[in-house]
Amino acid sequence: MTKAVVRKLFATGVFLSASTLSLSALAGPPMETEDTGMLDPGAWEFIVSVTADQRDSADFYELPGAEVSYGLNADSQVTVGLSRFELRADGEQSKSDLGYLGLEYKYRLWQGQQVTWVVVPGYSFPVTSSGSDRGIFDDVRVLALPVVASWEEGRWGLTGQLVYELTSTGPNAWVYGTMLEYGASDRLTLLTEVWGVKVVGESESETNWNVGADFALTDRLGLLASYGAGLRSSLPKVDELDHAWFLGLRYDIPGPN
Repeated sequence: MTKAVVRKLFATGVFLSASTLSLSALAGPPMETEDTGMLDPGAWEFIVSVTADQRDSADFYELPGAEVSYGLNADSQVTVGLSRFELRADGEQSKSDLGYLGLEYKYRLWQGQQVTWVVVPGYSFPVTSSGSDRGIFDDVRVLALPVVASWEEGRWGLTGQLVYELTSTGPNAWVYGTMLEYGASDRLTLLTEVWGVKVVGESESETNWNVGADFALTDRLGLLASYGAGLRSSLPKVDELDHAWFLGLRYDIPGPN
């Protein structure tokens, strides 16, 4: 279960990449850290969501975001994601446009009784040039190369992620995350994480936290939600993360038996 999102990292003094440094990142909704779960062969997953990244300098939304995932076989799946981006800054009229098309391939390297390793290479690019022309996001292509590992024991799970992101315009970045999950019931999973971004060769970095929940409304329909804020940042106060939230619906279609 992955989603393609755009992460905003503000540069000191001057906004990079048309107000933001746009980095395509991988994540497991509703959190920023990818999960190691895999769809069954022939199964489909659809997610529609709203995402917000709010700072004193500007607010950035995916309104809405949509993605489709398909299980290729027992050890791999593919995901396609597309969002409408909206930028709201004080004293300016809000701007919106179609954002990035994200393509991802998840492959399970190894799975034991408790430990699982996956890789989830992804590529993102803007669908149109109008969004960058209007200053909503940058005209940049991003190749993301993550490695993700998880450990499970009873109702508890711990997942770690390390991603290297290469951008067509530079600079590149490291993205990292650690997520703890607890199966509170057969239908409810509680999640918490610490994640961050470090720009390669630059001083800009930030570390944030999230708490979230995955609640199964029915056997096929699920509600996804998370809320987070900044934990540590090298950015000016006005550019630090104030609030981030995610709200989405997931619909699953099982594969053939």
